[in-house]
Amino acid sequence: MSLPAKPQEPDMTFLNFTPHTVRVLLSNGGMLDLHSSGVARVASETQAVGHADLGGSSVALTTQSFGVVTDLPDPSPGVMLVVSGMVRAALPHRTDVVSPGGLQRDALGRVTHCTSLVCNPGTGG
Repeated sequence: MSLPAKPQEPDMTFLNFTPHTVRVLLSNGGMLDLHSSGVARVASETQAVGHADLGGSSVALTTQSFGVVTDLPDPSPGVMLVVSGMVRAALPHRTDVVSPGGLQRDALGRVTHCTSLVCNPGTGG
């Protein structure tokens, strides 16, 4: 007589540090709702670099640089942190941060779920 299979434990724990619930489409067709555990923020600085002419008017051209990220935990083994794309981009050295990718929208243009989690280069999976 064989023992019943134990439920498989997840390989990773995902914690959401965006202000919204992130709904992720899984490979088995199910959905995983990741409720907010906090909100990570990144400071940014914008600098004017010129103007683009638009038929008698113009628009400012700027660059943006990122500063300090706040309210995000330090890396922890087995934990991936879901953050905004802007926060992830400000932390290119962190392999424990991901952001929603493949955003799917309803008829009104509202995001309903994502089909992937975008990671920084060097992150394995």
